[in-house]
Amino acid sequence: MNRFEADRRFAQRMRDNYPPGTRIMLLQMGDDPHPIEPNTRGTVTVVDDMGTLHCNFDNGRQLGIVPGVDSFRRLTDQELAEENDSRKKQLTEMSEDELYERNIFRFDKFDDFFDFIYDENTDKGDVINDMSQQMKRQLVSENYGERYIEADGAFYYNSECFTQMCSPQNDEEDNSPVLGM
Repeated sequence: MNRFEADRRFAQRMRDNYPPGTRIMLLQMGDDPHPIEPNTRGTVTVVDDMGTLHCNFDNGRQLGIVPGVDSFRRLTDQELAEENDSRKKQLTEMSEDELYERNIFRFDKFDDFFDFIYDENTDKGDVINDMSQQMKRQLVSENYGERYIEADGAFYYNSECFTQMCSPQNDEEDNSPVLGM
């Protein structure tokens, strides 16, 4: 196998293991002149052709993580659940003004939330309106799962991803650290 093929396979393996939305924790940055602090959490946005994980970190920074140079690991299911619970608590405690400032919409009824997402004026409105409640919930979950949170009977929607809701879809997660040099 030539070098090009080995690099291509490595990048594909990284894409498969860290799809967009995967939550990671940076353990140590290698040789970056302005490193992100250890134990900072982030969300993978894309893996490039070199296998670099480009991430949005919770501290507001965006940076690429280089496997083999930087050390990181995937968050565990327990850590993801704790983040989700924390986000739900934060949302239920926010005032309408705070929600508005963060571009988060709150709906007290699922049907109002559904109608907001799937405008009744679309050409598929009749098909969507005839769906059962269960089918509507499944449709929302599959297409907008990372953009809404249900908490205390209300639905919170953000046009961008709720960071804590962006978790990998793999059943078998590898949370072992990827160590740098």
